Amino acid sequence: MGAERQGEAFGQRRHVILRPAVAADATTFERFDLGDTSAPHLSEVAEIIRDLWPWLQDPTCRELDRQVHVADQDGVIVGVVAHHLLAGESGTVIAGHRYLMVTAIQRTYQRDGYATAVLEALFEHLRETGVDSVEWLVHPANHASLQFSNRTFPMADETSPPDSKPYLRFMLRL
Repeated sequence: MGAERQGEAFGQRRHVILRPAVAADATTFERFDLGDTSAPHLSEVAEIIRDLWPWLQDPTCRELDRQVHVADQDGVIVGVVAHHLLAGESGTVIAGHRYLMVTAIQRTYQRDGYATAVLEALFEHLRETGVDSVEWLVHPANHASLQFSNRTFPMADETSPPDSKPYLRFMLRL
C-alpha cells in the first residue's frame, strides 16, 4: 500500500507494517538482537543500529533526507532499514537515488522472509516517490548478506570499486 502522508505506514507484508521510526523506537535500536556479532562486519552493523536515532536527528545532515523505518509485527519491531539521498564524489546530492545504509532483522525473525518483505515494501515506496535507484554496500565476509543480495535482487549490478574496499557495491534500478 502506498504512503498517503508522511509518518504513516507504507508497506505491509508477512503481517509486518513498515513505518517511519519514532522516538519510542530508539530503545529498541539500543537492544537490537542481530545474534552473534563477533565478526567485525556484524559488530559494525550492530553499532550502526544503536546509533540510528541520533543519526536520524543530526541537524547538519538535513539535506541528505535521512530516513529510518521499522518493520513492526503486532507491536514488536522485527527489523529496521535506514537510507538517505546518495551523494556523488563531489558531495553533491544525486536526485532520484538513495543509499541503503542498513537493513537488519532481529535474530529470532532471521531467515524467514522478513528482510525480503521489508526491502520489497521499501523499494515499492521509493519507486512511488520518484526514486530511480538504490545503492548499498556489503562486506565480502558477510556471506549471508551477499547470498541474500544476489538471490533476492539478481538484477542489481554488483561491483567492487576501489573507493569502497573492502565492500562490494550493489546498485538496483527501481
